[in-house]
Amino acid sequence: MSAPTPRPRTKAQAAPGAAAPDAAAPGAAERRKKDAAPRRRSSGARKELVERQILDRATALFAERGFAGTSLQDVAEASGLTRPALYYYFSSKEELLARLVRETTMDAAEQLEALPELAPEEHLRELVRTSTTFQARHRDQFRLLLRSEAELPADVTELYTDGRRRVFRAYQSVIERGVTAGVFRAVDVRTVTLGLIGMVNWVTWWNQPDVDIAAVADEFAELAVASVLLHRDRDAAPASVHAVMAMLKDDLALLEHHLGETERS
Repeated sequence: MSAPTPRPRTKAQAAPGAAAPDAAAPGAAERRKKDAAPRRRSSGARKELVERQILDRATALFAERGFAGTSLQDVAEASGLTRPALYYYFSSKEELLARLVRETTMDAAEQLEALPELAPEEHLRELVRTSTTFQARHRDQFRLLLRSEAELPADVTELYTDGRRRVFRAYQSVIERGVTAGVFRAVDVRTVTLGLIGMVNWVTWWNQPDVDIAAVADEFAELAVASVLLHRDRDAAPASVHAVMAMLKDDLALLEHHLGETERS
């Protein structure tokens, strides 16, 4: 009886003890990584695109119905997703809202804090320009937050409040520096800070897509500086008795500010 004839090996079969062709080929692992990278990038880009769409739909719904009056099912339907599919991106309304807060108040604060330290006058201009431009670009998100402050969950309220405090401190520190340097009048720093931030916040309500926001930001910046700048041109004769009184008032206020600083130190 003759021995059975060995079956020929296919390309997919390796000889006994030999490594698999893919593993044996030089650089195979690296090639697999490179091939997978574009797929991961594509998947990541799609996820970001869908998240952006969900956030935009949620912003519109929260603004229209309020946070409490909007369900996760409402957001899913507006986004063209099933509710289970929505859970892949966001687990709750609170997570959606927290993301919106981070993208508005926290990002706004980070932009102001990242500005280089300039002379007080120019630094204030840059603060107002940056704030105005950011506020206009995120109009719907800011409208939502301003309307829904009373409805925000406790953890989101904490995040929102922290962002607003950081914006306040950015303005406050520049105005204080300008007053101390004798560049700005001895104003009530808190009052002026709140007034300037309030001016910028109103862009949220009246700005329209066809408005030249760069021009608005420049105008606001000049208004802000003019409202605090100490005019010390003594060479030009005052135009009126009122102008003389205003100059004397500025000088007395600045003197009082410096005396107070000396007493505290």
